[in-house]
Amino acid sequence: MVAAATRGIGLAAARAFAAEGAHVIVTGKEDFIARTLEITNGRGVDVCYDGVGIDVFFPSFKAIRKYGLEPASVK
Repeated sequence: MVAAATRGIGLAAARAFAAEGAHVIVTGKEDFIARTLEITNGRGVDVCYDGVGIDVFFPSFKAIRKYGLEPASVK
């Protein structure tokens, strides 16, 4: 699992995932696409759950493996 967050409760949740072995990307300090591709050896993630919205939705496609998924949420 790769968890990305910027601050607040999202960062706290990502750090909780890290305790279980997840990779944490602090998006305010790291390029989440480049770091995700590095973590996955260029493959990309199987599924990307975007809780942010349009600012992250389209760029996230670059971090997803071929035929991977990005479920959309409507707000």
